[in-house]
Amino acid sequence: MVWYAGREARPDVHPRVTMQILRHSQIAVTMNIYSEASAEATETALKRLGEQFI
Repeated sequence: MVWYAGREARPDVHPRVTMQILRHSQIAVTMNIYSEASAEATETALKRLGEQFI
């Protein structure tokens, strides 16, 4: 299942779906183990946020 979780930690798969498949009792477990914010994703999110205020 680790292979599945690693592949599924992406924007088009909701974290709760991965949580249920892996049978984690808390979303924090799934998020702490299988999620990571890349520098590129962080930069993109910040640009989008900034555009909302312009």
